[in-house]
Amino acid sequence: MKKIKRMLSLILSLVMVVGVLAPSLYAAEEKATKTETVTLHKILQSTADMNKVSESGNEAVFPGKKGIDGTAYDGMEIKNITGYFGGNSKEIANVYFAWQFKDGDTWKYIKGKENPEVSEGKLQPTDDVKNAFGKLTTGSGAEFSVSILPQDKPTEYRIVEVREFSTYVGNDGATLSAMKAVPVEITLPLVNQNGIQKNVHVYPKNTETGKPDHKKELDKDSTANIDNIPTESVDKQTVKIGDKVPYVVTSKISAGSTYNKLTWSDKLSNGLTLNKDIKLTSDQGLSFEENTDFSITYTDDSFILELNDSGLKKLAQKTAPNDSNFKIKGQGEAIRGQNIEVTLTLKYSANVNSKAIISNPLQNTNTLHYGNNPGYTPEPGDNNPPPVTPKNGEITVEKSFTNGPLASNDKISWPNGLEIRLNLQVYDPIGNKWDNLSEQTKTLMSSKTSEKWTGLDGNKQYRVVETEVKGWVPNYAVQEDGKLVIVNKKNDNPEPITPEPVIVRTGGKKFVKTNEDGKQRLNGAEFVITNSEGNKYLAKFDKEIVDANQQALVLAETKYQNAVKKPESPEEIEKLKLARNEAAKTAAIQWKWVDSENDAHKFITNEKGQWGVYGLAYGKYKYIEVKSPEGYADQKEPQEFEVSPTSFNTNGNINYIEGEPLEGNANTGDATQIKNKKITIPQTGGIGTIIFAVAGLALMGFAAYAIKRNSKED
Repeated sequence: MKKIKRMLSLILSLVMVVGVLAPSLYAAEEKATKTETVTLHKILQSTADMNKVSESGNEAVFPGKKGIDGTAYDGMEIKNITGYFGGNSKEIANVYFAWQFKDGDTWKYIKGKENPEVSEGKLQPTDDVKNAFGKLTTGSGAEFSVSILPQDKPTEYRIVEVREFSTYVGNDGATLSAMKAVPVEITLPLVNQNGIQKNVHVYPKNTETGKPDHKKELDKDSTANIDNIPTESVDKQTVKIGDKVPYVVTSKISAGSTYNKLTWSDKLSNGLTLNKDIKLTSDQGLSFEENTDFSITYTDDSFILELNDSGLKKLAQKTAPNDSNFKIKGQGEAIRGQNIEVTLTLKYSANVNSKAIISNPLQNTNTLHYGNNPGYTPEPGDNNPPPVTPKNGEITVEKSFTNGPLASNDKISWPNGLEIRLNLQVYDPIGNKWDNLSEQTKTLMSSKTSEKWTGLDGNKQYRVVETEVKGWVPNYAVQEDGKLVIVNKKNDNPEPITPEPVIVRTGGKKFVKTNEDGKQRLNGAEFVITNSEGNKYLAKFDKEIVDANQQALVLAETKYQNAVKKPESPEEIEKLKLARNEAAKTAAIQWKWVDSENDAHKFITNEKGQWGVYGLAYGKYKYIEVKSPEGYADQKEPQEFEVSPTSFNTNGNINYIEGEPLEGNANTGDATQIKNKKITIPQTGGIGTIIFAVAGLALMGFAAYAIKRNSKED
């Protein structure tokens, strides 16, 4: 029994010894001979954390072998990110990295996107980073299998950040800026105090910089020097047809910014004609030359201005951090910038044309496209929702998606699970702004790719605005009245910046000339219009344009708007609208101010006593009757009137089309009555005066003769 117990004790002891020694023996057998994986973690730091110095104050913490908390880095995974890199630090996804090796004395990308290509024991090089060994980071890093990379002897490699393939976008459109430990320089196999490591972790670091400050305004400095736009009209953002409207766009590029894409796009609404007079300037001693540093593509109502590589380089030399090692589109020399803010300024103009509709918004805005991915193609209509006129009280929206520009055949299906909210807005002509109609919000999804709004006011302008969807840019296009098409374009850059549109508008006023009791409308009266001071007269640029065409436009506009108010049938409304549009083309109005009444445009009443002015800026004016209807008294005294958002259609005491003046103080008409008195006695100064004088002298002579004769008889 004792022998059995001794035997069992011996066996148990052996088991324990084996248990203790087994891991060491196993480890010895499995001792690594090469590094098999390298996991790259992209760390976003605050500027303060990135620039931390050691306790002695003599050296920077990063790049280095210890973190802020004193933890030593040995190539293994860092468990406490905020402790090591700083309290605001975090790991980020969607930053692209590619591997390089030394081909002789030159660094070359390793060919083979998924797996490195090796031929006869040698890595194959490529100059095309698209075909290089690389990938995007995830929230837990980017793991690269590197066992195939030559490691028989210590071999140097670099892992390079490729900004142009990165899709990272920070909060509120922030982009990556300064960097440290980039490119990552690594020797494989990686050896630390414990020997060769199979699985290695590396931690390149970046800071962020905020999005540009981008805005568009009316250029009041330029306006003050243009004779035909009073400054007060610009303050009210109202214009007359023929005015040249100047705009100024300022884009402040933050210190620390590095871009592979910087483009401005602009699309004007109907009623505005773009002038090809764009000027690009900058502060900080920068100058840009067209066709060398930037290019402009024009259409009739839009433009695209894009910085090319030369312009981007000039900008980066000012804005990039001095340790950024940034390369334009990954090519050329690394740029060490001055880390300063730069303001870029665009100035250009548009003319108000005869397509301008009374009190409708003549709007345009400017969109700034920026980021590190150069592949996105900006186009007119990107992120720029236009005004839409309902058709039969309806607006329809159709939605689709594409990976490329609109002209490409790269349409794709609706992304899984994606919902897009559409907000309907209505234009407020009095406040000159767009108001949200919160109860009219609609949602599109893969099972419902179009929507319709009904019961809308055909006399109003609407706008459909898509809520921002990260990674997609909506391109808006009005196909016809009541039909809007929105195509979402894939975008790996931050959302383009589109400020609120600059809106100008134009107005008008209608009059009816009648006799004193208003029962008869008077033909043939002539009027001129002056400014409020009475020292400038309204004239047309083209004197050959006859007044009848101008009055035909006023009448056509009135008939169309009256039909919408009633309402008439959709077919009748459409017919009248087309007639109005044709009248606008025929009229081709362009107004200017002149100094002499002799050069002023004469407004002449027709057989219905009608006359009116179309396409004036809001404000006060005066009319002067320079010729009265035949048989009626002259009215030479200037009379004041006002053009406002509602003056063309409301606040009148008579209706323009037909009818007598409204009773009492009613002001529901769309025109203002101008009365003339019938001449019952001759007025002084004309042929009537002569006749009256002759008759008077004859009568006096006859009276004298009669008196003399009577005296003789007595």
